[in-house]
Amino acid sequence: MNFSLEPLAFSLSPLSPMFAQLSSIDAEFVKNVLILAVGVAGAVALFRHKRTDISPQPLVTKLAAEFVVKETCIATMREAEARLKSLEAALTADDVKRSAIYTRIETVRTELRADIQHLSDKVEVLPLRLLEVLKTNGRSEK
Repeated sequence: MNFSLEPLAFSLSPLSPMFAQLSSIDAEFVKNVLILAVGVAGAVALFRHKRTDISPQPLVTKLAAEFVVKETCIATMREAEARLKSLEAALTADDVKRSAIYTRIETVRTELRADIQHLSDKVEVLPLRLLEVLKTNGRSEK
């Protein structure tokens, strides 16, 4: 089986003899050249690969300089519990403060509503009072 590279030999006059020779290359030869090139590239990549050191070695065991004892675990646990209790106390105190602030805000809202209603009632009566004053002043001048 021969393949042809004639489409590549279109108008390159100095290279035409070379392309003419390429058209007669056997397909088996091209396949072998490609396999050789891939093999060489793989070998180069394999030899360029650097070895990775894993440290510390997971399969090498050695004695520890110091072992954890029960007393250390108990002391650490007590410290953690004490810190947890102090954080819970701080959160509870914050909740109490937040509750007091919310209660005060609601008290102020209620007072404001009452003041607004009182002022609204006074404003509604104002035109009638003005008319009475005007009538009274108008009579006294006459």
